Amino acid sequence: MKPLVVGEALFRVVPHRILDGVVAAMFLVGAIFARRESTKDEEELVEEEAAKHGVTMTASASR
Repeated sequence: MKPLVVGEALFRVVPHRILDGVVAAMFLVGAIFARRESTKDEEELVEEEAAKHGVTMTASASR
């Protein structure tokens, strides 16, 4: 509930054009990030995700 109160206070205190600019900038950054991620090769994505994990677990069906 408190974030809503803070957000509402910002809407009342910060000038409308500045708030619009901040929201537009956040949208632009998100769009650039999404575009950059969408152009990566699948192999590059697999390598990146594998590098994030310290341990690789495998399952074996042999008994």
